[in-house]
Amino acid sequence: MQQLLQLRIRYKKQLIVLVEISNVRNSIPTSVGGRNYISDSDKLNSKGFYGWNKWDKSVEGDTLVLTKVGGSDTYGFYFNLTELVKTQFQNETLTWSIDIKASRNMTLRNVGFESNGLKQVNITTEWQRLSHTFTNKFTKYFAFVFL
Repeated sequence: MQQLLQLRIRYKKQLIVLVEISNVRNSIPTSVGGRNYISDSDKLNSKGFYGWNKWDKSVEGDTLVLTKVGGSDTYGFYFNLTELVKTQFQNETLTWSIDIKASRNMTLRNVGFESNGLKQVNITTEWQRLSHTFTNKFTKYFAFVFL
């Protein structure tokens, strides 16, 4: 019997941070320290969430807890965090970051924005910060996925 799978994501400490690294707009640089472009990132629980009835979502303090309730480990979930990767920042360099841990070690083949910001990640039972820098190239989809 396989162990219950839970993912824990800290969201009150800026769960997702998009950082504009290349300053193609000749405005104030934001590459040092970055800027959070996700509005209400401290309220991730209110963002659009889709888990195909395979994940339960709850909140414990500053942590979003996602518990697998059906299907195989290949069934993931996604959030509609922002449309900015769709409507702005096309062909610009962005970085996403998350603080995450799992109830058991696992690998997810695709984590990140569907606008060219996906990365395979190894998640452990200890808190870790995962980041990925990418060139935003929106074509059709833009959700932040965990698959």
